[in-house]
Amino acid sequence: MRLDAALWRAVGAFRFAALLYAVASGLAHSGGWAHPGAGVAVLVAMAGWSVVVTLAYAVPARRTWPLLTLDLGLTVAAQVGSLWVLSTHAVTRGDPTLTVSWAAAPVLAWAVRGGWHAGAAAATVTSVGAVVERGGLSQATVNSVVLLLLAGLVVGYVVTLARRAETAYAEAVRLQAAVAERERLARQVHDGVLQALALVSRSCTDPQLAALAGQHMKRATMELGGHAPVIVAADANIAHAVKVIAGAKFRNAGQVCISPTRFLVEE
Repeated sequence: MRLDAALWRAVGAFRFAALLYAVASGLAHSGGWAHPGAGVAVLVAMAGWSVVVTLAYAVPARRTWPLLTLDLGLTVAAQVGSLWVLSTHAVTRGDPTLTVSWAAAPVLAWAVRGGWHAGAAAATVTSVGAVVERGGLSQATVNSVVLLLLAGLVVGYVVTLARRAETAYAEAVRLQAAVAERERLARQVHDGVLQALALVSRSCTDPQLAALAGQHMKRATMELGGHAPVIVAADANIAHAVKVIAGAKFRNAGQVCISPTRFLVEE
């Protein structure tokens, strides 16, 4: 569905935007890294995985739970990697970890794939990773956990509602098209039946068959009305003329080609 394609493109866009922020944050705080080489390696791995998994998610058949689980596992591994890269002093003073908001990308992917249940599950796993990389709970960690859970729950719920709306709209369009097609076919069949009945009634040599066909035909006239004149001579019988003229005027509600509309009376 077009909705799913748009949602997965949005997940990819978020992943790369978060990656850029993670790289910028890492470079800004690299002075507090205990192992700078390892920090660069983790960021490069995050960039490479972002490319691979975004291309994979672009194909509907590859949006499988094994790939989603691998995505989540590698993200947690990158989170835990901050323990080795950052110095103890950097962790204590609250320097940002390597993944920062990039860790929310698999949460969004799980929410899009499986709704709010899956989003909440992925958010729980990444929240555990956030606590581990900080070495315990802190105000910053609590904030991260809350944001991850909200992202998984809210995005998953909204995606579920959007899919239901898209399905209902598609069903309504399908039903409308089906009704229009049935009406078109009914008109064609009705016209064809009438033509066949008329042909049988006129040309059939079997009186019984012609009578059966005629039973389903409706009498109708296609006249729109006439514009004929009526001339009443001086020696005419006025009473008789009025009776004849009235009958001619109102025959078939006036829908006759000789229906009079002009009356010329000789003095």
